[in-house]
Amino acid sequence: MQIASENVAEFGVDHAETWSLPIVARKGKFAPPAGEIVKMYAAASRQIAALEREVEVLRGEYSRYIAFHEQSHKEAAEELQKRADWAMGLDRELQETRAQKAELESRLWVKAGRKLGGV
Repeated sequence: MQIASENVAEFGVDHAETWSLPIVARKGKFAPPAGEIVKMYAAASRQIAALEREVEVLRGEYSRYIAFHEQSHKEAAEELQKRADWAMGLDRELQETRAQKAELESRLWVKAGRKLGGV
């Protein structure tokens, strides 16, 4: 005895509930027809091939995704380094300018000008 609980869309069999399922019974051991098994095997083989193609497509897309993000990361790191170098250059310039200002302010002529009220 076999209870046919599987859905078979191509024959319009869709069991919404688990009650009132068809039952197949015969004397002796039940053996499904070989033709039906061959069809099911062929369908499964086609489905496997389609899934393998889909996996290959997804692997290709993922590889492109990884390459894009690695390139983006590299470009961002380079841009960050350029900006850090620029900021450090500005800081050096500021320190040099402050040193020059301090040197000018410490000269004798500037001190004398301040005392006389000219600077």
